[in-house]
Amino acid sequence: KIFEAGDGAVWVIIEDPQKQKRFYSLNNGQWTAHLTGKGITTVYQSADNDLWAGGTNGLYSFATQSWQLNAKVNCVYQLADGTMLVGTDSGLWIQQISEASDLTSALSGMFVIGLFQDSNSVIWARLDQNILSYDGRSWTNHNRVQGGYTTGYKACIHEGLDGTLWFADWSLES
Repeated sequence: KIFEAGDGAVWVIIEDPQKQKRFYSLNNGQWTAHLTGKGITTVYQSADNDLWAGGTNGLYSFATQSWQLNAKVNCVYQLADGTMLVGTDSGLWIQQISEASDLTSALSGMFVIGLFQDSNSVIWARLDQNILSYDGRSWTNHNRVQGGYTTGYKACIHEGLDGTLWFADWSLES
């Protein structure tokens, strides 16, 4: 996986010959290793330009904090109001941005591999066996994925300019 941050730094997640995940940045021609031994699987830059790295042991912020979620982090997404969503092997973790905020969970026991909020403020979650949407009141199961699951770029969710939602290899009109 490769990610270019807003400051122009390039971040790379590789798997070495021993199947260990390695996390590096390239900035001003210099490679630097980060979070060695943490099994980083995803990297995300929030709207406030904080860089987040998810791995087998939790979620790490390069600004000030580290969350230990006791589950492998598969994806990270920030809503327009600043709320952070973290998809793990065991559910969806929600961190609202406020002074008295607690970490809460949803979709308990589900394998969440992709998160996205569309232009209508609907939250979409790609799970190992299906797609769910949340309209602010309840979750709807769309039963669109048959068979196994994919991670990384194949787990992505994207909204086209015409409002079509794309889930790796198929689309859904919104």
